[in-house]
Amino acid sequence: MKILIVCQHWPLCTGRYLTRAFTQLGIDVRHIGEAKHGLTGTSDVPQPRYDWPPQGDWNAAWADWTPDFIIYAETLHEYWRHNVYTTVPHVQINTAGAMDAPMRGIQHTFTAVPRGGIWERTTAVTWMPTARNQDFVPSPIPWSQRTYDVTLIGRLDSERNAILDQIEAAGLKVFRGVSLYYDEYQAVYHDSRMGLVHTPHETIPCRSFEMGALGVLALTPWYPECSTLGVTGVVVYDARKPGSEIDAAKFALDHPKWAVQQIQKAVEWSKRHTWVDRAKIIIEWWENEH
Repeated sequence: MKILIVCQHWPLCTGRYLTRAFTQLGIDVRHIGEAKHGLTGTSDVPQPRYDWPPQGDWNAAWADWTPDFIIYAETLHEYWRHNVYTTVPHVQINTAGAMDAPMRGIQHTFTAVPRGGIWERTTAVTWMPTARNQDFVPSPIPWSQRTYDVTLIGRLDSERNAILDQIEAAGLKVFRGVSLYYDEYQAVYHDSRMGLVHTPHETIPCRSFEMGALGVLALTPWYPECSTLGVTGVVVYDARKPGSEIDAAKFALDHPKWAVQQIQKAVEWSKRHTWVDRAKIIIEWWENEH
């Protein structure tokens, strides 16, 4: 089996995670795509430390190698899309992170978005949640000795900053990070009691899986897929109710024994949700189809 992944090459991205996962499973996987060093919005993303150079069209890159199918990764936001690849005739599959309907020429889509909505009239689609970095390990720092009460790493828009401002004003110690790199990303969460999960897409994000792997209590809304996935080790707030994040965080801080027990459950739960597990879903699909 030969797989080509088309992706934006962020320090942290679905395409990179899947490339590594397929490699670990012994699959002949290669990648093309441009390196993206920033995004539009209220904050800039630093230039990737682990950058992969663009490789252009796969026909030019590997004259003696033809993929069995191509995976589009990191298509969550339209302005990250690789429009140039929509006309490649060999494209057969999309993957986790897709928020738009399958692109022309794609015969099957794996999506992190639950069935329904934009997928109601689409038959060639499989729900495949995002996952966690299989390299992440639980924090070695005792929960009571960590520096930060609540951490958020990612895009810091006005809504997220407002929530963090309120949490900070309530007396909790907050850390805000913009797309930190692997080593920094893990180290900061290791020194945090809780990680804030906040996304406008109303579907379970990578953070929900990563928190457990890092030994951090996820401060999160309850997404519809949480029941399907058997999510454990979270403290839930009502995203429709302002200030509920503070109440949930304070509950955990007031009940440290309970919080540690939840984290222990989350560590075990997250072991079943790595990118290798997601890659196996795609491999199984291909083998069943062929």
